[in-house]
Amino acid sequence: MPKKKTPRNAFYFFMLDYKARCERNGERFPNGLRDVQLEAGPEWNVLPANEKKKYEDMAKEEKARLKGDSSNKLTCWHTPYKVVDDEKDEEERFKNEMNSYIENTVSSLASKKLLAEHKFYLVHVNYFCITEGECYHPAELAVSEFSLAEGIIDVYSTIISPGNIPLGYRHNAMQNAENSHKIPIDDNGGEKNFYNILIAVKNILQRGRASNGGMYPPMYTMPDNVSLNTSISAVRSVMKNLLSSDTEDYDENMFKIYSLEKLFLELRQACKKLSESEEDDAEAAIPAMSIARTELEKDVFNFIPNIACPFHYDEEAVEYCSKSYVQRWVYLICDHCCGPLDITIVQGKHIPLNADVNFQKKKLEEKKETEVCSKPITWVDHSKVSASASTWVPREQAPLPRPQRQSNTAQLLSKSNEFGYSSEDFPSIPLGRGRGRGTPRGNGRGNSPLSFAAATRK
Repeated sequence: MPKKKTPRNAFYFFMLDYKARCERNGERFPNGLRDVQLEAGPEWNVLPANEKKKYEDMAKEEKARLKGDSSNKLTCWHTPYKVVDDEKDEEERFKNEMNSYIENTVSSLASKKLLAEHKFYLVHVNYFCITEGECYHPAELAVSEFSLAEGIIDVYSTIISPGNIPLGYRHNAMQNAENSHKIPIDDNGGEKNFYNILIAVKNILQRGRASNGGMYPPMYTMPDNVSLNTSISAVRSVMKNLLSSDTEDYDENMFKIYSLEKLFLELRQACKKLSESEEDDAEAAIPAMSIARTELEKDVFNFIPNIACPFHYDEEAVEYCSKSYVQRWVYLICDHCCGPLDITIVQGKHIPLNADVNFQKKKLEEKKETEVCSKPITWVDHSKVSASASTWVPREQAPLPRPQRQSNTAQLLSKSNEFGYSSEDFPSIPLGRGRGRGTPRGNGRGNSPLSFAAATRK
């Protein structure tokens, strides 16, 4: 086991400083710090306390490092553990703040009318690649405004020109585009001015400021999931870049990006409380966040063609379109929440065009009919049923009748014996001289003549 390192004191760091200063003046120390100690000792003794503090602090830092203080230890990426811990604490604080905001907002809508008329905003971003510093280069952005009463109110979407992709990331950007949104990097006809996009996003959020204390309302999206082509990290990064384009009124906290799963969960729970009929109450309930996430991940409206942008419609990639995402999320939420609030479903607003407006009603009727027609299942443990308790009595069966005539096979056989064989079929087997003494054994093993009677004996 290696010897434990002894922490250096303040005088040690003073000697290092003294040695470097003297060597710059041409002085040499053949024996290293042994020679430095003899010369630096007198100067250290008369050194003022305020100058000694510098070296004492260096000694404390060295001691803390040897003790394994997390504030000085580094990860494999040379990031201090203290920075990592601070980021985790900040993430937890933001999550608690987000959950509190959503819960308080939905709980304040204490009536069907308030809940139905409140406006919410959804956002989705497609991106080309992720470069250094977790910077997402956008390809497409879409924001939708909706309420449970009106369905989809407004939608803003645009394809974004990424500009120059940093060196070394172009192949990754092309591969990501090919596997998802299909938007080309060069000459995609997208918006190049981030400030114009920022103004458009502010305009669609403007109507929600009145109910949010004058601040821009939060936008909701799904978490990072490559297979589902969703990323809350991408949305936050792109919004930060959009805000940085406004040099006069820059505020990195102007736009809040919150969890769509949490919003969906709280809306369904609120519908459950406000629902009057038992059927609607049972249908509206969601017990946990995982169930809300599963419902959103089903994405039952992902192949609706008439809600995608023209580019993705022509490319036959409507399921990856940002404009399609922010609308079909609205359809899914309305499909689950409008029924309990007695809201009239409108095609193209609450559900896609040409969809069945009575889908939820039919589903409830089928569920009710199934419950009425189905019988409860009775489980019987046969290992616990005693023989004396059984009431089953075997029924006596009459013997099988004998055949009226002889079978065809029996008629073909000779009447001389049962098998139809004669003595000619079984000639006598002569005893031969074998390798032994030739004494017949007579034990039926073929060493003695076999009679016809023996051959035909049963």
